[in-house]
Amino acid sequence: MKKVLFAAITVACFSSAPALAADLPTKGYAPAAAPLFNWSGLYIGGSVGWIGNHYDWAFEPAIAGAANQSWNMSQNNVIGGGHIGLQGQFGQWVLGVELAGSGLFRSGGFNDWAKHDGFGLGAAGRGVATVGELWQAGARIGWTPNNNWLWYVTGGYARGLVQTNDVLIATGVAVGNQQTGRIQQGWYLGGGFEYMFARNWIAGIEYQRIDLGSKIHCPQLALASCSTNTNTRRISNDDDVVRFRLSYLFGPR
Repeated sequence: MKKVLFAAITVACFSSAPALAADLPTKGYAPAAAPLFNWSGLYIGGSVGWIGNHYDWAFEPAIAGAANQSWNMSQNNVIGGGHIGLQGQFGQWVLGVELAGSGLFRSGGFNDWAKHDGFGLGAAGRGVATVGELWQAGARIGWTPNNNWLWYVTGGYARGLVQTNDVLIATGVAVGNQQTGRIQQGWYLGGGFEYMFARNWIAGIEYQRIDLGSKIHCPQLALASCSTNTNTRRISNDDDVVRFRLSYLFGPR
């Protein structure tokens, strides 16, 4: 009788083992689910936004007897361009590098701008400055708390074509040949967020502070005697930029 009872208990235990195993918690044993979105890969895209340009203008050497030796001016413009980058995702961190080029969109040229921007060189003249083009190369460090959201900071090297001119207020005509154009170099720093709304498409918004430093500008009229020309000016430039970005990611799937 004892043998029969023991055999019955043994059979019952083995027959119920699969059901018990199915009820055991799987935490720590089940394989992790693959992320729905992956930020790794090469990406390319475009951007459009607002740029606030800030300039400091100072004649160097100073013009003898002139009332306006230095001043600052600001402009608001539309900026647009393109970018290309490469990044990799490591857990919740995303590291990458990016190259971007931008241009300012504005109707007219120096002559038209003098009607609205710039500061007086005297009773009849006005000084005008602008950034003709902008290039940037740097790094990005991001954090993704969710599969398709990315918050990041970015920074690196910046260079731009800074241009100036002297224009007659009444007519908008350039004073002689006083236009200048110099490549100025500096840095940028900023941040933003991006949203991967499809497996390949990314939309985002970012802010950047750009500083192109200062440089001596010599008017084309007297390039040979720039060191002694009385219209030589030192131009400093820094900018605030807000961009809307759209990118296509060539990444793992």
